[in-house]
Amino acid sequence: MIYFQPEYVKNFKCDGQRCGAQCCKNWFIDIDEETFNSYKKIGGLTSKIIFNAERKSYVTKLDENFHCAFLDTDNLCTIQKNYGENFLSMICQTFPRHILKIADLYERSLNLTCPLAAEMALLNFPLNFELAEENVSYESKIGVQIPLNIDEKILPLVSEIQMTAIFILQTRTLTLDQRLATLGIYFKYLEEIVSNGDTKKISDLTNIFTSKNFSAQLTEFTFKPEEFTEFFIGKEFEDSEISLCDAANKFIVQSDNREKFIKNFSNILENYLVHEFFLNTYPFRVKGTIAHNYGIFVALYKIAEVYLFNLAQNVTDMINGIVKLSSSINHNPEYLQKILAAIEKFDGIEKIISTFLQTKGR
Repeated sequence: MIYFQPEYVKNFKCDGQRCGAQCCKNWFIDIDEETFNSYKKIGGLTSKIIFNAERKSYVTKLDENFHCAFLDTDNLCTIQKNYGENFLSMICQTFPRHILKIADLYERSLNLTCPLAAEMALLNFPLNFELAEENVSYESKIGVQIPLNIDEKILPLVSEIQMTAIFILQTRTLTLDQRLATLGIYFKYLEEIVSNGDTKKISDLTNIFTSKNFSAQLTEFTFKPEEFTEFFIGKEFEDSEISLCDAANKFIVQSDNREKFIKNFSNILENYLVHEFFLNTYPFRVKGTIAHNYGIFVALYKIAEVYLFNLAQNVTDMINGIVKLSSSINHNPEYLQKILAAIEKFDGIEKIISTFLQTKGR
């Protein structure tokens, strides 16, 4: 198979001894039916598997520490050690790989809930992309997802839209907020083209935004800090060390420290933006308009920025914080829906920009 992916993906190798096997702890692990039937042929394996009526699937039992029953004391999988990688279930062979089929292209990236993936994705700067061919002996077990929120007419152009957006996000002559605002301008024009059904103009838009500097338009937007902090009221992560509302107020007030934080960690923050954009197929992550998807992307990034500003003192803190945020968001679909509900109240992309972004620089 040929994948379009960030370059670091080809170097990733799962190692539970390095990360503490975080993906094997504290949640049920699905066992697909094909794997379950294979396990039935080997005595004792299915005794560690149960059928979960709520999930409507087989899952591994959890021990008294809420660890997968197949996890050994050395944080390695007994299935893989005894029978090989090809004997693992689909999710265990695939995770943290995230594979999407968009038109005729397979896009692959890694989920940042994995500490090793997060370290590779965030510290390899800049985040570059490649086409990579890989021979896979277990194609039937590769978890490939097909986005449901993309119009068929747009599918062949999704990669072009993504790479134009990533070009904007990696334009380092602009601040991170200015890049996000420029992205919003791009999406405003893109949405007009899509709504008019004239998809041939998307390539013209690509040429414009990859050849011109749109920073002059950013002076039209005025950041409103009171609306920024108001957005965070009542939106707290479960088990978080801080109230995001209080953190947002601190983020606004401490402008000098904020500038220093963003300067010190600008590479990690840029890679995080680019990675999450590609991983989640923005601006088509959720069912809704391009403006809604843009708002979710900006809001989730600002939540991350506020959260990390209040907690991260060094690179290790940044990596650990992003892993925790990714776990909180990706394993809590209701949180994403709450963000969408809040964004739907915004009157267009201009309102999103003025609420979240300081377009006049820092």
